Amino acid sequence: MDIIDLRKIKPPDEIGAFKRGILFPVLAPLSGVYALASRLWRSTPPKVTDPGVPVISIGSISVGGTGKTPLCMHVARRFAARGTRVCVLSRGYRRRSKRSPLAVSDGDRLLATVEEAGDEPYMMARRLPGVAVMVGKNRIEGALAANDMFAPALLVLDDGFQYRRIAKSAEIVCLDLASLKSGAAVLPLGSLREGLSSVKADHIVVVFLRHGDRVPSPGDIKRLRSRNVFYAARSKPCFVDGNGKAIDTGVPATDRVAIVSGLARPAGFEKSCLAAGVNAAVSIRFEDHHWYQEEDIDKIKSVMNAGRCNRIVTTEKDIYKMPAELKEMAIVARTDTEIEEADRFWNLLDDRVRVDR
Repeated sequence: MDIIDLRKIKPPDEIGAFKRGILFPVLAPLSGVYALASRLWRSTPPKVTDPGVPVISIGSISVGGTGKTPLCMHVARRFAARGTRVCVLSRGYRRRSKRSPLAVSDGDRLLATVEEAGDEPYMMARRLPGVAVMVGKNRIEGALAANDMFAPALLVLDDGFQYRRIAKSAEIVCLDLASLKSGAAVLPLGSLREGLSSVKADHIVVVFLRHGDRVPSPGDIKRLRSRNVFYAARSKPCFVDGNGKAIDTGVPATDRVAIVSGLARPAGFEKSCLAAGVNAAVSIRFEDHHWYQEEDIDKIKSVMNAGRCNRIVTTEKDIYKMPAELKEMAIVARTDTEIEEADRFWNLLDDRVRVDR
């Protein structure tokens, strides 16, 4: 499969060894300063506001692609299925509206467009019936607005590990294998927002294993202080159309496919598509949270023609941002989160979070 990588910004760990070697004398001191500033920030007690209902925070110490939002959806769906009134609070990264806080869904109806909400909150609103979704950079304002509008019994904070000004009942930290390596570095030399020292004993850690990953070694796990470490993976993809309707036949083997995505770490998505039998001739990688424009149509169609492709396979958050002409050719590869020792995970979360349904 050919790869056309149009990303201008890539995670530091994707930069080649030669280029990293050249940049090391500059990046290493900057990482040292960043690490010190991060530790000082983490050690300074914040002013914490209690929103009046339990909060489950799901975040990461790494930049992009560690399973935060899929796990957020997984947790919200499970509590909602038991009759709990749930609201997801999201920052709404790279959305095209300054309204804040903004209600995206009340659990029954969409209240905002994808442009107003941002791709991931809009996706959650579409995928989580019965779950309200609110966006805003200030999560406390979002929580208070959610309380007024939806009266939730539980708030789920998406990408909340670095947001310390709201009281939390449970803190879930998503990691990947790269985060656990002894040589992992903080920005800008590496991909870590914070070092492993920010993960405490009472945090719940979920290590996401991408397709082909091996379970971390005991030595890597010992570097974590947490007593509660779980492993998770993305399920084998199922395929749906642009309206979310299941395509039971999957992607026909006779279809020659172009994978199109706007992800921080697209390699895992590409591998899962190939493992599901997708006959991909090429993958076109756009920037994370890319907003597709009319000029992208000609670019994508040109690549498809060169590769003799007749179909696009894309992600769920990408499909909502594509022009109609691309949507007509696109199939969505949808995955869910699968947690090992799921019973132990949910029992631990239930012990931390007492909800009034």
